[in-house]
Amino acid sequence: MKRAAILTVLLLAATATAAALAPPQWERLGFGMRADNSGLHMSLPSIEPTADEWRKLQAGEPITRLLDAPDGSKIATMRFFAPFDPVTAWMVVTDVEHYDLVDSLFSASGSTLTKRHTLWPNAFENNVCVEQGRRRVSQLIVIPLVAPRKLCLSASYDASAFPWEWHMDLAGVERCCASRSRPDVQDYFNKAVTPKRNRESWFIAPLPPSLRKTPADALRTDCVYVADVNPGGELSQFEWLAKMAAAESLPQLARHIVAQGKRWERFLTDHYDSAVVAAYRQHVAEYRNNISAN
Repeated sequence: MKRAAILTVLLLAATATAAALAPPQWERLGFGMRADNSGLHMSLPSIEPTADEWRKLQAGEPITRLLDAPDGSKIATMRFFAPFDPVTAWMVVTDVEHYDLVDSLFSASGSTLTKRHTLWPNAFENNVCVEQGRRRVSQLIVIPLVAPRKLCLSASYDASAFPWEWHMDLAGVERCCASRSRPDVQDYFNKAVTPKRNRESWFIAPLPPSLRKTPADALRTDCVYVADVNPGGELSQFEWLAKMAAAESLPQLARHIVAQGKRWERFLTDHYDSAVVAAYRQHVAEYRNNISAN
């Protein structure tokens, strides 16, 4: 009897902890639209798709571009229309705790010798922690033919109005969340280098009214990803890496995001507290009501 009581207390404590650790970016969502994208914390690249690219977008395929950065490096961009509502898309792309989720649902990526089926291509480790009052993300990126990259990122977001934006930028320290690093990736960490610059952003919004052909299109999402990255090393190596990312890694990421979104409620149920699942359902209902009213 005493043992059963202890187990009950531990179960209640674990449940309370799970609820407390629910990502803050999921708590308050605003469904209004920004006028001309005003008020964004980072500018959204304005790229007019070609006629062929519009056809790809409408068919659910991602389009990618490489833009020139001031320092001669490249900014990789991707846009795709997800077949589910913005609430689901937002939660999937900002679920940083599971970027290194391994599942046969995802394609394999990594080095030439070691590959993993991770949600975020090439992410061999992804830890989230709070240090000095700031939420930080430790990442280990393993890619073919170049040294691994280790990153300590600070996450920020604004979901007060569409487009919702999520940013991860270098935190200014070489490594964070160190106590949670897995032993099996320690060798990669020892060989890894820190990028000179790494800012990744997501912009999430409903499909524009001008592109909606059926009422169901109001439940699709316009997703834009921007990676302003200079991983260091020789510029020629970076050019090759940027082209590989635009041609392979970004479309792969889009496919993974769509696959994860299609099973999202079941995934939430398996990995988060019931209160998080209930909040997700409420957000989706509020978004649907907002769409109906407008």
